[in-house]
Amino acid sequence: MRRIALVLAGGKGNRFWPKSSPDVPKQFLKITGNSTLLQDTVRRIEKVVPREDIFIITGVMYGTLVKEQVPQIPAKNLILEPMGRDTAPALGYALEWLSEIYADAILITLPADHYVAAEEKWKQALLDACTAAGKDSPVVIGITPTRPETGYGYIITREQTTDDSQTPLTVKNFVEKPDILTAVKLLAEGNCFWNSGMFIWKLSVVRTKLKQYLPSVVEQLEKITTQMKKTGILPCQDDIPASFYKAFSHIPAISIDYGLMEKCDDILLIPGTFIWDDVGGWQALERLYESDAKGNINLGRAVLHDTENCIVEWQEGPALLVGLKEMVVAGREGKLLVCPKSYLPQLKTLLTGIAGDREKPKNEGEECKIVPKPWGKEIWWALTERYAAKILEIESGHSTSLHVHERKHETFYIDKGQGTMVLENTVEELFPGKIIVVKPGRKHRIMAQTDMRLFEVSTPEMEDVRRVEDHYGRSGDQ
Repeated sequence: MRRIALVLAGGKGNRFWPKSSPDVPKQFLKITGNSTLLQDTVRRIEKVVPREDIFIITGVMYGTLVKEQVPQIPAKNLILEPMGRDTAPALGYALEWLSEIYADAILITLPADHYVAAEEKWKQALLDACTAAGKDSPVVIGITPTRPETGYGYIITREQTTDDSQTPLTVKNFVEKPDILTAVKLLAEGNCFWNSGMFIWKLSVVRTKLKQYLPSVVEQLEKITTQMKKTGILPCQDDIPASFYKAFSHIPAISIDYGLMEKCDDILLIPGTFIWDDVGGWQALERLYESDAKGNINLGRAVLHDTENCIVEWQEGPALLVGLKEMVVAGREGKLLVCPKSYLPQLKTLLTGIAGDREKPKNEGEECKIVPKPWGKEIWWALTERYAAKILEIESGHSTSLHVHERKHETFYIDKGQGTMVLENTVEELFPGKIIVVKPGRKHRIMAQTDMRLFEVSTPEMEDVRRVEDHYGRSGDQ
């Protein structure tokens, strides 16, 4: 039976801040070696699934990063979500594009940001899972636990652990991240596994179960993808009209585990005996790196004195740490984390208002969204019923398309750089401090002589655009 893979690469990696950020989440970083977590994931799955059948789903703002890091995967196999709504809608969105071609295939769904060693055992576990999934049951890879871990979800099986990985176990129930006493009890009972987030199922089976357990999500996704197909928009496009961002914003954020797997009563489990880690946050480094004589993990340029059991990643310049215990100190690009290890479980919550969420156009009071463009990027910082506001960063020597709006009224303020604007039959010089108004019906193009930054405030008709000429072979919006 044909096998395909869907790599989930849309997470924000908040628990690894500031090494990971909304601009470059942890799946795109080199954390455990000389390649990124995404590159390692794709390299592994290529041992099980041919490249042409490997698909990667991620946020629209990360499309360029994926193409740069795993160029061996065909660009058409990239599925870009207009807005991240957690893993269940991501899976459903991917299925809307894959079902027509791969209806009878076995689908391997796996995260892009995990660490795996003993890869031959990993491969065999996946192959065993594919065989089991051919009998119409969802299959999960369960990791044999090595400690009473409170940071992972657990899966309880009806049978005791077996050494025969080819024999699937039946899943009794899922347990959310437990406290330490519950984790110790689970290990003592002997029929529990860590939830790896690797799910294997017939594509037709998972689609049926999504419709059964998340019918409203599937209905919304069907409406969105039907409209995208009618207008000729492909899932690999990064220039998606604003209306689709708005449509995605109405979809509830829900995980595959909670929205689907915990509701199924026919799940099988293949035990995984390979070394695995979800690299969820800073304390994962204590499992992935050897500490010094005082229990420190010191990556970078810091000098430690009278410091014990600390995790330090500091590349910003010389640093001296004195008298610290059980701390995490990390810095990246002007961002600094100094945090007791005991506070790490709260890091995601504590970062609210600092790290930001850049996956959607901003309503008033919300954070920004970054949209890569062939000429640079757009930063959307407001989209309301009354106006829209963006920052345009255009690289030297590049230009926007020659385009026209029927209703949209734009005002530009040039903040940095030099360039010109073709406006109908005239050419306007652009320089810092200049303000230029573009009324509806006037063809225009911005050309950058140096790196430029412009502020654009317009009426909210974000899809009101027609390209007349484009250097990058695009059609549609700017």
